[in-house]
Amino acid sequence: MSRLHEASVVLCVLALSATARAQQQPGQPPSGTPGAAPARDTAQTETADLDVGGHLGYANLDELNYVMPVLAADLRLSIFQTAFRIPLRFQIDTGDIREADWDEVGDFFRVSACSRLDVSASGRFEREHGFCQPWAVEHEDYYFTVRAAPLYDFALGHGTIVAHYSNNIDPDHFHPGLVADFQLNRFVTGHFFLDDATNPSLLGGTFALRPFAYLREDAGAQYEQTHQLELGVTAVSDLRAPDRIRTAFGLALATPERNLVYTTAPVTALGGHFHYRYAFGQQIEAEGRIDWNWISEGGMGGHTQLVFIYNHPDGDYSWRGLGEVRYMQESYVPTYFDSYYDIQRQQYTLTDEARQAVDTGDAPFITKLEFLRRLPDGWYGGYRLGLAFEAFTGEGDERRPVFQTRLSVGDNFGRDADGQFVLTAGLTRLGRKIDVFALYSRQSFDTLLDVFQLEDTLVKVFVRWDLNAQFYVLIDYGRIWQLRADADDGVARASGFSSGNDFHISLGFAEGL
Repeated sequence: MSRLHEASVVLCVLALSATARAQQQPGQPPSGTPGAAPARDTAQTETADLDVGGHLGYANLDELNYVMPVLAADLRLSIFQTAFRIPLRFQIDTGDIREADWDEVGDFFRVSACSRLDVSASGRFEREHGFCQPWAVEHEDYYFTVRAAPLYDFALGHGTIVAHYSNNIDPDHFHPGLVADFQLNRFVTGHFFLDDATNPSLLGGTFALRPFAYLREDAGAQYEQTHQLELGVTAVSDLRAPDRIRTAFGLALATPERNLVYTTAPVTALGGHFHYRYAFGQQIEAEGRIDWNWISEGGMGGHTQLVFIYNHPDGDYSWRGLGEVRYMQESYVPTYFDSYYDIQRQQYTLTDEARQAVDTGDAPFITKLEFLRRLPDGWYGGYRLGLAFEAFTGEGDERRPVFQTRLSVGDNFGRDADGQFVLTAGLTRLGRKIDVFALYSRQSFDTLLDVFQLEDTLVKVFVRWDLNAQFYVLIDYGRIWQLRADADDGVARASGFSSGNDFHISLGFAEGL
């Protein structure tokens, strides 16, 4: 029997999933090889189904307590699917609905954890319950998908321009992202995204070509089992990137909905990439990657990556290691669109380390675009290291991932407070009852000891425990960011973004109709 999942599952699964992407991120096993996750629940004959239910629980956000009922339904009609969620937060002491959840047009798209349209030459129908992941399609398939949902831990290409990007860090503002993927057999792939389908600002995509896929008749088997060459281009633009925050009497101005008021200017990143993968039998693979990128308001940078993959001979587990060397102009920022970009585009100096590294003068806010322009000329280096592990259980069609973890750490030489650290981990269907997922992201630090400070850190933890076939418990914790703004004489003035806690626990029920 299928079950419902709360909208927050989207974040955790996207952060940890190692299922099929035509271009894999460091630390993720490629689809179709030992170490890849099997397809989720699919059906060739059923073309429609409906599950209904919901959950009721307690929430704490911004130091206020709420009762949180959620109505839920999952509908599938052939190639179209949608996961309805109607989350409401009633303040316990007053009984009022939390106004910031429903005061903007984009907020009303909270009712859909995921809406998607999938077209596949194989004609498969996959059960979707809010995960909003691409299907684990075969390499020979012709496949197209459009998915509307929040974006979390999203990346393009090799992750040198867009990596770990999330568009819903601030709980006061909901942004329904849009992602489109296509695959034309094993020869061509593409990935495109919008940050907000209701009011787009950030958009981009990657287009990749594998030119030797059809070199000869047996190229198919050799191409997948022995080697692979890929050439690609990536382009990403923030058409309305915050340029300068508007101020009055030395204080930043904000709207009543707690949005900063600022002037805008476009910023664009362009890049080309190359990679070659070779398999030394069934257990060991190696991949070399080269990226060269340019940022319109900054400079250029190059990335060279080496990836080594070890697959257990029985398929029990898989290791992936990545080493990256960077050579770039000082006015270039690797992974410019990163996990903090949704907030840092408005206030780059979120942490104490970043505030000390950038001379803000009298300005209460420094946007990321302003920071980029302040970087000097010249060339210098940097690095990134990645490690991933994935374990599996079962045999044949019953084989499935049971544990995944991914670690990435990077820094740039000669620039203070520029470290990046991301850790994700998850247990899947532990005892066939419990799912645990977590994401931890820390940026703008100088030493690794600073990584373990919870303040100014992005955290997400999700636990689902199935009590029986119908009832389940959800626990959801996030360390998120909110703009602090006070209204005076009808004018809101902001003091800056600060991190806080967002916690939910609830009892849920689901039944198929």
